[in-house]
Amino acid sequence: MANERLAYISENAVENKEIWEQLIHLVHSIDTVNFYKVKGHLDLSKASDVKKWYEKYAKAYGSVPMNRFEYLINMNHRADELANKGMDQFR
Repeated sequence: MANERLAYISENAVENKEIWEQLIHLVHSIDTVNFYKVKGHLDLSKASDVKKWYEKYAKAYGSVPMNRFEYLINMNHRADELANKGMDQFR
């Protein structure tokens, strides 16, 4: 039983918990915020990968135009850049 519980915790642990806690605090000051789970570091030049992850996204959130999906991926890349820039001061 202990091993099963440990496996569950490991699989469901939140990465970057401190960042998420700060983000959730900031969200309360904004009228509308939407979070979408997308494949991190998705290379938009790899059409087969984009198609695969677009289909997964559409299944989870509903179909959107491909350019909207690409915009979300680009914003994910930008969020990563900004997070890394912010974390640089602590490294």
